[in-house]
Amino acid sequence: MTNQDTALPEFSFEIDLNDFGKSSKRFQLVASSQEREQVAKRLATPAVEKLEGHVEVTATASVVRLRGEMEAVLVRECVASLELMEERITESFELEFSRSPLTGDDPFDLEAPEVIEGDTIDLGEVLVQQLSLSMAPFPRKPDAPSLADAFAPPERVSPFAALKGVLGKSDDNQ
Repeated sequence: MTNQDTALPEFSFEIDLNDFGKSSKRFQLVASSQEREQVAKRLATPAVEKLEGHVEVTATASVVRLRGEMEAVLVRECVASLELMEERITESFELEFSRSPLTGDDPFDLEAPEVIEGDTIDLGEVLVQQLSLSMAPFPRKPDAPSLADAFAPPERVSPFAALKGVLGKSDDNQ
């Protein structure tokens, strides 16, 4: 595989896990305008106006733990009106990675930590993944008109509905 075959991350902030002692380290990440533009393309949204995060990293010989906060401002398209709208996201997250392959455990265990290959981790990529998980799947403006009102077929009234009113009977006493 050549360098042209590997995609460069849109927002990269790699750290070397060998630089950690017994204490944790805290990192502040701020995506540049060019990085935000690339992230917007990846996430298929009109724009990412802000993407910032604080990540505390604790690394041992076997485990890497990330605890962080992410703040983002996106321009999204409303699913009802197709108008552009702002989506603000503030999320906290905690992740755990294993530095060695798990042996003897169930390979399909969704609770098992993801395995890190190598001695680096890309905190920028972690933020982009957390952002993608936090985005509203169907963004809708609060004042967007109801599509059901605009496109629903007209309500059909039963010919017997008029008789119910004339006879004074309800569904309860029939």
